[in-house]
Amino acid sequence: MGMTTRQLVCVAAILGVGAFAAFPAAAGEQSQSAPAEVAKLERQALLGDAKAAFRLLQSTAAGKSSVNPEAALWLTIAAENGHPIAQYNLGAKLLGGADPRDRVRAEYWLSRAAKAGDESAAQLLKRVRKGQLAPRPGTK
Repeated sequence: MGMTTRQLVCVAAILGVGAFAAFPAAAGEQSQSAPAEVAKLERQALLGDAKAAFRLLQSTAAGKSSVNPEAALWLTIAAENGHPIAQYNLGAKLLGGADPRDRVRAEYWLSRAAKAGDESAAQLLKRVRKGQLAPRPGTK
């Protein structure tokens, strides 16, 4: 099974691959754009709300075509607080890193996402552990 559209969009935004339009919020979520609403989400995310951090990731990554440090921040916070899609995306992002330690961290995040029930993460982790993904130049 492949990645979901949401996972692909997040990975593309974080890695700075291509431009894309904003994508819809998850079912039952409304988009946040007013400064007061963004500030509220930021506070919630910084206090450990994984969903708020992921929504900030979505809003900061949408429409960006270059590496986005703010999106990377919200991705990390969402992953740290248990958001499986964020964990998958952080693991996928780290797989492309130049530092050999990134691959170890990638396995960690993919493992957490897989344990949370993300089948795409489980499949990617399996491929990583079998050595089916070639490291980027400069990695071991």
